[in-house]
Amino acid sequence: MNALATLPPSHSDPPEETPAAEPTPDALQDLGTSSITRPYATRAASTAFAALPLCGSPAEPAPAAQHVARHAAAADDADPRTDLDNASASASASAPDLETDSAPPPSPQDQVARTDLETDSAPPPSPQDQVAPTDPESGQLLDPASAHHLKPAAVSRVPEPVLATDAPRDPTAADRNARLILHHAAEPGDALLCRLVERFGAPTVASAILAGNAADLLPADDETSAADRESLVDRAHTLQTRCYRADPESDLAVAGKSGARYLIPADPDWPPALDDLGDAKPLGLWLLGDADLTAASVRGVSIVGARIATGYGMHVAGEMAAGLAERGWAVISGAARGIDGAAHRGTLAARGVTVAVLACGIDLVYPRGHEALIGAIAADGLVVSELPPSTTVSRFRFLDRNRVIAALGCGTVVVEAAARSGSLVTARLADELGRPVLAVPGPVTSEASEGTHQLIRDGALLVTSAAEVVEHLGDLGADLAEPAWNRPASRRPRDALDPVAARVLDALPAEGRDALDTVEAALAAGLEPRVVHAALSRLAAAGWVIRDERGWSARRRP
Repeated sequence: MNALATLPPSHSDPPEETPAAEPTPDALQDLGTSSITRPYATRAASTAFAALPLCGSPAEPAPAAQHVARHAAAADDADPRTDLDNASASASASAPDLETDSAPPPSPQDQVARTDLETDSAPPPSPQDQVAPTDPESGQLLDPASAHHLKPAAVSRVPEPVLATDAPRDPTAADRNARLILHHAAEPGDALLCRLVERFGAPTVASAILAGNAADLLPADDETSAADRESLVDRAHTLQTRCYRADPESDLAVAGKSGARYLIPADPDWPPALDDLGDAKPLGLWLLGDADLTAASVRGVSIVGARIATGYGMHVAGEMAAGLAERGWAVISGAARGIDGAAHRGTLAARGVTVAVLACGIDLVYPRGHEALIGAIAADGLVVSELPPSTTVSRFRFLDRNRVIAALGCGTVVVEAAARSGSLVTARLADELGRPVLAVPGPVTSEASEGTHQLIRDGALLVTSAAEVVEHLGDLGADLAEPAWNRPASRRPRDALDPVAARVLDALPAEGRDALDTVEAALAAGLEPRVVHAALSRLAAAGWVIRDERGWSARRRP
């Protein structure tokens, strides 16, 4: 049956209450003993089930409603056994009053008849009707001769409550399970849903959506929330239907098979960087791997770029990611083809920590060709998803996950991006969050670098190496990059000469062509002879010049 057909109207009149019948004295007298042995339920569970509309038959509430009700019962502070004891005591106290109410005393005939009935001997039970005594603890049959040694059976024993979660004492259990339901209500980053959760709490919002009256959370006379209230009225049916289809226990079971865990903002290892997203903050995250997400976000760099990347872009992304890993920085990307995959592989090659943010459920792999890569990331890094397990990919979900990539990193580096690349969205989101945006230039003739060139024109920082990235994102004055002219690859032997010696060396002819004495060398260099004489001595000691009978000349060097 279609779930939509079984949903009740959002605003239905409550059924008329039928007045309860007056209890009989015998029923009240039996209440003190019989009710205490019956299974019981807490008041919170009864209230939760009464407040939630049913999906399907009345005897089988929807999975989401059952989940909310059970966890509301587990969170009830009142002890159900105390309530039962109070009910039994009050019933026992009221029973004698009813028996002692003014009633005509029995007649002598009735007394005689009652005495006769009590003294009549009942027929002895047949051997088939006799039941062998059993041990109340072990349940084994006992010898009738030893039955008189049995202790009286314990009465009024209250069964222990059955808890709905493995961690019933977790103070965040209600919030955690409500967020599991709300993940199905809307797509990630839904601003309206996030505002409601931030204002009223996830359990209240989930219960209101399931009941179909989420709009009633906002006051009707509040002009600032009028637009949100109107939106809730329009979306009430969609939100309610999607919540009814949620099955938190199934999500936890599917994620548990892959070894994933669920993280919410109330957990101590929730990364504070995600709180900067405001109304777009994730309701929770599914994590696969043992790496610390908070530590990775404190000293991490987001690297994004084109999926259809050139060899130049792949090389730069891999080298830059490896350099960042060698300097103790984590690399955050989206596990897509192209630049994302090159950044992850470069980090793993340098034995660094890398975080992959997926656009699908934590139990799925996309793209299929990256199954081994995502497995390696889960083993040495962390795989993250805010979508419920078994959720497939779609175009808009790629854009939604980009905000998580931008928020987790201290800055975002765009290695290679075309004019309409999705990585430009990540760069824009990072800029809105106040994170630095860095871009790697490419060939001016390459269409794959048009987006990065435009970012640089718009104010993005131009970087070409991991050292330059760390200089912009690291500690001020502590993570400075070495100047390009001072790098070993760009140094030349003549760079070690002082200006006077270099000027004299340039004035001398090459070896074997001609030679100049000291005065002629001074004239050619435009310096004083004594200054040139001292410079020639330093050059000769370093092997730059030679002297023969004709004078000084510059030595040929390989």
